[in-house]
Amino acid sequence: MAPVEPGVVWDASGKPVDLTAGKDGLGVDAAGTTSEVSAYLDALASGGSIGPSVEAVTAPVHPQITSIDDVAGMVDVGQWTTTFYPDISNGMGKNIRQPAANLNGQVINPGQEFSFLGGVGPIDPAHGFAMGGVIKGGKSDHTGAMGGGICSASTTMFNAAANAGLQIDERHAHFYYINRYPVGRDATVYSDGATTWDVKWTNDTPYPIVIRPGPPKVPRAPSPSSCGAGPPTGR
Repeated sequence: MAPVEPGVVWDASGKPVDLTAGKDGLGVDAAGTTSEVSAYLDALASGGSIGPSVEAVTAPVHPQITSIDDVAGMVDVGQWTTTFYPDISNGMGKNIRQPAANLNGQVINPGQEFSFLGGVGPIDPAHGFAMGGVIKGGKSDHTGAMGGGICSASTTMFNAAANAGLQIDERHAHFYYINRYPVGRDATVYSDGATTWDVKWTNDTPYPIVIRPGPPKVPRAPSPSSCGAGPPTGR
């Protein structure tokens, strides 16, 4: 069982200032298990009875991030900026700002797969979302879906991960070309209970990756430039 890395809390200037609680995982203690197996074999050699199994010895596996200093030494490995203007098609900006806020400070372990929808969590009014735009049957409905317009955030995340050279596991294009995104670089997400389209990538580096949305860059057009802070090698 893998450890749960702590979340990272940033101040207004983008400096890491605190960590949320992480959790130890559980792994096999190789030395302890070897000793148990050796003892069992020695017992058999001395005439002992054959048991059904030898139980593996476990030991805690600690998170890799244990202090703010671990985060301060990280570097940007990938980033992307998407400019948007709050209107009814994105819940007056709620459906883009909220996922950026929810993902802020999340840590993806080496070998762990990131899910955009899993990281964002429930998409409903109780969790800060509103009605917004959706493409249905090839046509736009500007207020037809809860959380509509969230694809600006998922597209930002996809491109940040792609620019970092991470393993992309899932990405879906919109039904038609949207000119605010470069050709082939959009990434829509959708879930209706029967069909789910997600953005997923795997941290295929040996280091933890921290998600950090950037601050707004244009008045009335916040740009959640999600970026991974990761290994000092720049990968």
